[in-house]
Amino acid sequence: MLHPKYPPTPQNQIWLPKGEWLEKHQILINKTIKYKDSKVIFLGDSITEAWLYEGKVYWNKEFTKYKPLNLGIGGDEIQHLHWRLLNGEGDNTNPNVVVVLIGTNNIGNAGHSGEITIELYSGLLDHIKTKWPRAHILVHTIFPRDRSPHSPFRIEIETVNEALRSWSKEGKFYLLDLYEEFMELDGKISDKIMPDFLHLSKLGYEKWVKNLKPSIEALL
Repeated sequence: MLHPKYPPTPQNQIWLPKGEWLEKHQILINKTIKYKDSKVIFLGDSITEAWLYEGKVYWNKEFTKYKPLNLGIGGDEIQHLHWRLLNGEGDNTNPNVVVVLIGTNNIGNAGHSGEITIELYSGLLDHIKTKWPRAHILVHTIFPRDRSPHSPFRIEIETVNEALRSWSKEGKFYLLDLYEEFMELDGKISDKIMPDFLHLSKLGYEKWVKNLKPSIEALL
């Protein structure tokens, strides 16, 4: 079910106006055509997109054998990704695994509550399962953000993550829960892992790939 107040829509931000975002979208449609036989598709925002930048060495080493299709766009919220999947990205592909990481920008940029983010996530996941009925869906819990463990954003993120954990136990998808993996024992985030306490460094991608690779391989 689509959210009545926040339906699927293109992104339109000061840092990424709609026209520029649509150009990125078209590039990913063209890439979809080139990668029709991709075994693994990655869906998300800048954290997913940056596999091709900060995480490139690990992407090339561990994932290229799957001819992976990276459908990440920086700044995207759930409804932006949903719109892209409704409008050409990923069409006519038949992946074995679809990897999903999305939602931090709903909370951090749009100011959506955990409850609204959960509703948006539900609609997105319904569409993903309809679009790729044979694929294994591997959903990440939203990564932590902000250095302080008492950040308001952390509270909303954990509200969403608890829903994702519950849905996973119901068998709706496979879950990769790395929420605590990127934190230190006191709950803080090291700037060596997330220099701005949101985006991963090369070291962060190394930590991610060590957990993600075996999860993908188990589903292929």
